[in-house]
Amino acid sequence: GSWAASGLYTFGEGHGEDVTQAYVIDTGASAAVEEPAAEAVPFPELVAAADAAAGQKVFAKCAACHKVDGSDATGPHLNGVVDRAVASVGGFAYSDAMVAHAAEAPTWTLEELGA
Repeated sequence: GSWAASGLYTFGEGHGEDVTQAYVIDTGASAAVEEPAAEAVPFPELVAAADAAAGQKVFAKCAACHKVDGSDATGPHLNGVVDRAVASVGGFAYSDAMVAHAAEAPTWTLEELGA
């Protein structure tokens, strides 16, 4: 099989000679036009244009650990999280990583939440 494939797709023995591919399959890659990268939309603009009903469906994943009724679960409640101090919900045991993050970014701004 190897001998037959070599005969079909190359010529020359390959023993010190330049080996040239005998048959080239055009994939169109050389004619491909690069599309410009999508422009990043700032997170505050995304929040302003967000669909609350669609967000409820997405939040179902978050609701396993976070509540929005002011009570804590596995994670702290998310009521008023925007502009709230990071790792500041009283009586909640934050991870070392979140405590360290609070030192780096003391407030949950929209930009910080987007990051």
